[in-house]
Amino acid sequence: MLPELVQFCRQTVQVAARTGVDGYGEPTFGSNAAYRVRISGKRRLIRNFAGEEVMASHTVFFAATPAIGAHDRITLST
Repeated sequence: MLPELVQFCRQTVQVAARTGVDGYGEPTFGSNAAYRVRISGKRRLIRNFAGEEVMASHTVFFAATPAIGAHDRITLST
């Protein structure tokens, strides 16, 4: 974690890596890992992995550089 970013990262998020799919087709996740972040609640249009425009309500800035996959679960602290 960069020391100069710590003062700005006052929120936390929980990140759980996707481990597979259960017998009902629902995704399964591993244990949560906590990261310090800065969350900005600004609405903006972004493109998802399918190329469609969707509305994003929050932007999360990580102080560290975690390896997060496209199907992993991120839970905001708010």
